[in-house]
Amino acid sequence: MSTPEKRGGMSLGRADAIVYAARRFYLDGVARAVISEELGISRFRVGGLLAEARERGYVSIALMRPDGLDIDRARALTSSTALDRAIVCPQLVEGDLSTVLAEAAGGYLTENLGPTDILGMSSGRTTHMIARATQRLACSAIVQTTGVVRVDALTESPVETIRRLAQLSGAASYPVYAPGILATASLAEQVMAEPGIARTVEMFSRITTMVMSIATWDAKHSAFYDMCDEPTLSRLNDDRPAAELIGTLLAEDGAVVAPQFTQRCVAMQTDVLRAVPDVVGIGGGQHQHRAVLAAVRSGLVNTLVTDAATADFVLAQI
Repeated sequence: MSTPEKRGGMSLGRADAIVYAARRFYLDGVARAVISEELGISRFRVGGLLAEARERGYVSIALMRPDGLDIDRARALTSSTALDRAIVCPQLVEGDLSTVLAEAAGGYLTENLGPTDILGMSSGRTTHMIARATQRLACSAIVQTTGVVRVDALTESPVETIRRLAQLSGAASYPVYAPGILATASLAEQVMAEPGIARTVEMFSRITTMVMSIATWDAKHSAFYDMCDEPTLSRLNDDRPAAELIGTLLAEDGAVVAPQFTQRCVAMQTDVLRAVPDVVGIGGGQHQHRAVLAAVRSGLVNTLVTDAATADFVLAQI
């Protein structure tokens, strides 16, 4: 038989006592000792009321970040894959997702970079959106890691984006004044050896954090795809790339394919990318599911910024 609790000389029913104790403890932040005095019972019995409040559903506790990032899915990704970190944004309509991912990536850079870090950033819309979303940044240098790829009305020049981020952080900037892909590997090598560009290329091996988009290999999502002629695309499509990471092409199982294409790119090469301590890959939305999966399987990405549905897809395939 339940025992009524006493408060201020009045008896409370068991249910009322549970609600009172739970409200005082969880909402008001009052210590158990104070609640025991208010109810006229021992602290041990207060603990029993609080436990019963949880067991019987009087109290429901939900833990979440104020920014809405999904901690549980992030933990599942890092425990099931080789990822060191995962940032999982809530699922939104597709049109809003790119902005949300860019803001999450910008927040990660703000929280984790320090004054001695060297930041590498690829060209393209993702870099542009991150730059717009980032309000504070600490690093010693910002390095453009690809030549200029597709630039449209919504995307400023990557050189200007890098320069603006450098102004924001007070860091030195290392731009690349060259196209993203050339006709042959030897021509790309010659261009990267030119003094103005070689200065930037020499910085590639010193980058501590690299930020890049994970692109599906098609005309809509990969800027490098858009720069290829038809014979090149025909040869590359025989390898069935699932993802493109700053010119490195990946099969769905994460294996690097068509290295001869990457050698034609004025970009950080695959072996240098693999050596960067923290490679932040950004990708989400249904159209990017298999590309993100390939990037995770490749081991080239240390930190993944994605959305809940894409995280679920990757977890189901691992």
